[in-house]
Amino acid sequence: TMKIEITVVSVQNLPKMDMLGKCDPFCVLSFCGHEEKTKVIKNVYDADFGDVLNFELPSGMSPSGLTVTVYDWEMMGSPEIVGSKVLLDTEMKEIIKQTTAQERVVTLSKDGNPVVGKNGKNTVVKLSILPKKVLPPPPAPERHRTGILEFKIISGASLPKMDTFGSCDPFCEVHFLN
Repeated sequence: TMKIEITVVSVQNLPKMDMLGKCDPFCVLSFCGHEEKTKVIKNVYDADFGDVLNFELPSGMSPSGLTVTVYDWEMMGSPEIVGSKVLLDTEMKEIIKQTTAQERVVTLSKDGNPVVGKNGKNTVVKLSILPKKVLPPPPAPERHRTGILEFKIISGASLPKMDTFGSCDPFCEVHFLN
């Protein structure tokens, strides 16, 4: 298993999305069938998130593409899509081969066109992607071996009289040390 730690650093150059305000962005990232969200930052054109989202890539599974979608939060009704970008599975394969954080700045698009912010610049999301290889747990220490161990008690001599009839009911105790 590999853990993928993705920091949504920022979203820059957001368009005006609200009638009475700017934009209330949050990001949704989807990777290998799992989805994570950032917090909402209200009334901005540039949002500094710093949110760390964690994903897992099971052993033997090939990575999917990473979908980054930015939404405008709405007090009433459903959030509105600002734009999205897919980092292809081939790019994600290259990223997870690395041992250090990989910075990516992705330009959002909507309906096949780049999203343009209020300032006239393309809307971009800055990501930091850190693959973390998870080592398998160490093997459990060997406890006991199974098998058969035979003991044969040959004799017991000079056993004391222990019961009312003057006999003894002997037994043998065996202890094994680690």
